[in-house]
Amino acid sequence: GIILFENRAYIATSVPTKELIVIDITNPSNAMEIGSYNAPGTQPGNSIAIFNTARVYLVRNGGVENELYILDASVPSSIQLRGSMDVNGNVNDVVVVQNLAFVATSDSNAEFKIFNVVNPTNITLYGSFNFPQVGTALAYEANYVYMSARSNDALRIITSSP
Repeated sequence: GIILFENRAYIATSVPTKELIVIDITNPSNAMEIGSYNAPGTQPGNSIAIFNTARVYLVRNGGVENELYILDASVPSSIQLRGSMDVNGNVNDVVVVQNLAFVATSDSNAEFKIFNVVNPTNITLYGSFNFPQVGTALAYEANYVYMSARSNDALRIITSSP
């Protein structure tokens, strides 16, 4: 996954010692790495979302380590962990809107999960949906979350509106 924000590219990678890399793209012909984050274990980074440089959300494939990380990247050369949580299964995508993180997972009982992330040291499950297949990607627009799934019903539309 890759997100562009304030002349920086934030990239989730499969490099086992740099699951998040921050690149300064102010001058595209001379882009350079200015920071990285090494999450515990060896699971690869899969996707990222960014609220601001003080809130970067990194998700990665499941394993024995946590899959959802909230990082402070305001100083890219010294990215700090603010909180993390075991999501149960591979996390394929994340979208953050205000205090909620929406995640698409391979959890066979909850392929779509919503986490309250207002307090990074106390991430809590806000809600979930069980769909027939793995959630693969997410998008958000105007109080609607769009989730693609690995099945014949390839698109799920989720909202809190009546």
